[in-house]
Amino acid sequence: MGRRFRVELENTIKHLRDHPEIYRIRCAAQRRINLKTFPYYLPFIIREETVWVLAVAHESRHPCYWILRRPPILS
Repeated sequence: MGRRFRVELENTIKHLRDHPEIYRIRCAAQRRINLKTFPYYLPFIIREETVWVLAVAHESRHPCYWILRRPPILS
């Protein structure tokens, strides 16, 4: 299962890299992409030409539990 998760995560990141702006803006300029077969998502922001993935977050947790863990440079 770990290998399948890693492969899906890598594929999701590749898709995100190619199409970051198709995901709607949520709060504070943050967007989100869901993994297809695992209950995880990647919250991310776009700064200039760079896509910053803020976390690999589980869907059953509070939607913003990871915010306190993000680096200050992205706050």
